Amino acid sequence: AKGQFAGKIDTADTYTAIFEKNGYFPGLVDFTTYGMTKDQTFPAKVRLKAGKYVLVEGIATEKGTGKLLADASVRGINATDSVVSGPIKSRVDGKFWMVLDRNYDADVILSRDGYFTTRVKMPSFKALENDSTAVLNVEMVPAKVGEIVKIIYYDYRESNLTSNAKNNLEEIVFFLLDNPRAVVELSSHTDSRGTGEYNAKLSEARAKAAVDYVISRGIKKERIVAKG
Repeated sequence: AKGQFAGKIDTADTYTAIFEKNGYFPGLVDFTTYGMTKDQTFPAKVRLKAGKYVLVEGIATEKGTGKLLADASVRGINATDSVVSGPIKSRVDGKFWMVLDRNYDADVILSRDGYFTTRVKMPSFKALENDSTAVLNVEMVPAKVGEIVKIIYYDYRESNLTSNAKNNLEEIVFFLLDNPRAVVELSSHTDSRGTGEYNAKLSEARAKAAVDYVISRGIKKERIVAKG
């Protein structure tokens, strides 16, 4: 009645306590008992906020090897690429939990030092009638020099960025934020239609549009190169 709780747990493990009540966003508390040699109490004060939610339950792994990835930054991103939840970190076993407001659609984006950022497109939450749990297995690709991070597309004879292009560029933004020593080259191409001179100018304009967008998101211009 007073909202108090208690329970016993094992040693040498990692835990996420999830507090759920109908009509409220879940509360999440992480703690670990690794290295404990005597009994210990973990105090947890949880404030539950009223609302309708989607609980994201995920695991971050390395693509190809299945290696569990700890310390991946996890964020909820809305339609304008603003952070609406997080950042939180994946646990030592690669697992993470995040709460999203189901009144608003959002994607989940993961970034980690040494890996390319990965964006998970989520279905629309607004069609859900009840609070739900979304289970994600996110495979992250190791970052290597010369690798293609993302491919973006332009409309015919245009250099303006589409909404999908901006979503893909946002992954590069978070990759650069979480890898402060990294430098990215954005190269742009055209098809074979039109004159060489026209296509050279178009490809330069496309590359510049991509670079300008990334810079507008707070990345220093010295860390990103445009190449038509």
